[in-house]
Amino acid sequence: MRLSSVYTGVDYSRYDAALVLSITALTAIITSYTLLTGFREVDVYVFQEYASSILHGYVPYRDFTVEFPPCALIFYVIPGLVSLGDPGYFYSYAIETSVFVVLTFVLSLKMLGKVADDRAKIVFSVFFGVFLCIYLTNLVWKFDIFPVFFTCLGVYLFLHGNCRIAYLAVVFASLIKFYPAIVLLFFLACDLCRRDREGNRSALEGVAVSAVALVAAMAPFLIAGVSAGDLASMFAFHSERGFQIESTVGVAVQFLSDLGIGDYEVVPNHGTFDVVSPVTDMLSPIWHYVTAAAVISILAYIFFLFRERGLPADRAERMWFMSAAVSLLLLTFMLTNKVFSTQYLAWIVPWVFFIGISRCHGRMAVIGPLFIVAEILSVFRFDEFPALFHAMFVIRALVLVAMVWMTASAMYGDGCRGNPCTASTGD
Repeated sequence: MRLSSVYTGVDYSRYDAALVLSITALTAIITSYTLLTGFREVDVYVFQEYASSILHGYVPYRDFTVEFPPCALIFYVIPGLVSLGDPGYFYSYAIETSVFVVLTFVLSLKMLGKVADDRAKIVFSVFFGVFLCIYLTNLVWKFDIFPVFFTCLGVYLFLHGNCRIAYLAVVFASLIKFYPAIVLLFFLACDLCRRDREGNRSALEGVAVSAVALVAAMAPFLIAGVSAGDLASMFAFHSERGFQIESTVGVAVQFLSDLGIGDYEVVPNHGTFDVVSPVTDMLSPIWHYVTAAAVISILAYIFFLFRERGLPADRAERMWFMSAAVSLLLLTFMLTNKVFSTQYLAWIVPWVFFIGISRCHGRMAVIGPLFIVAEILSVFRFDEFPALFHAMFVIRALVLVAMVWMTASAMYGDGCRGNPCTASTGD
C-alpha cells in the first residue's frame, strides 16, 4: 500500500474507537511514568505560583506580573481548584494537559472525517503516538497543547463553514498564547480571496467577532482596576526577549563560533538563556520586523495562490491545502522568531501529519518522518558536548527549512487546482 493511496473520500470509522483508546492508553502510561519519576519542567512551578496568587485574591497584571495572555490563566487555575500543594497541583495539571492531548487527537480524527480511510487514520495515529513517546514527558508540564486544541477546533469549524465560531475559537487560542493570531490572518485571507459578497461578509464578521472577544477577555481586568499599561506588560515582556539559544540566529552564531568565526556569550534572560554577540546586538533591534516580513510574505503567497486558483472544491484537497498553509505559516514564524523552544514543534501537530498522508501528494509522505527527526533533535541534549549540541540544532533548522520548501513547492505545483484527486489510485 502506498501512502499516496490513502485518501478515498469515503468515511471509514471502524477503527476510530480503537485508535482513540490506544492513544488514550499511551498518554495515560507516559503521563503516569512522568509523575512517578518526579520529573517536572520548571514552567509548571510558575503556573502553580500564578494559580496560588489568583486563588488568594490577587489580580493578575495589577498585583503581580504575568507574561502570558489572560485566557492562559484559566488553565493554570483549574488544577489549583483541586489542590495548590505538592504533589496535588502537579498531578492535576498533568492530568489536565493529558486530557487535552487526547481531545486534540480525537478532533484530528474528526477532521480527517470523510476524506481519509482507516489506513490513513492508522498512519496518522502512528505518527501521533511516536510524537507522544518522544515528547509527552515534557509536554504535560507546558501549556502549548491548549492553544493547539483550540486552533485545531477553529480550523475544523472553518472548513465546515462555521466561520464566526471558527474565528472565536482561534481568538481564544490567541488569548492563551499569541501565535494562533497568525491563523486568524490566514482565515481573513481565505475569506477575502473569494472575491464575492459572502466572502467579504465572512471577513467582516470574523473581524467583528475577534474584536468583541478581545474586549470581553480584557474587560474583567479593566473592571478590577488593571490599567491598560499593566495589560500591555505581557507584550513588553516578549518584545524585550533576545535571541534565545535555540533560535535560528542564536544557533547559527554558536555554530559559527565553534568553527572559529566570532565570539558569543550565553546570558540568562526571562527564565531562559540568550546568545549575545556583536551579530545579535546588531540584529536584535530590527529582528521583529524581519519576523513580521517573513510571515507576511508567506501569507501573501498563500493569498495569491487562493486568489489565482480558488479554494479546491475536492474535500480531501481542501483539507490538505488548509493543513499545508497552517504548517507553512507556523514553521516560518518558528524559524524567524527570536525564541525557539522545543515545545513549539507541537504547534504543527496535527497539520504536518495531515499533509504527509494525503494520496493527492504522495511525495510529501516524507514530511512526517522529517518532523519526527526534528523532534528527536530537539529533545536529546548533549550539554557536556556544546559543539555537538549546536550541530544538532543546525541540522534541526535545516530539516525545518526543508519542510518549508517542500510544503511551499507542493502548494504551488498542484496544491489548489480544483479536483485533481477525486478517485482512489488503488493499492
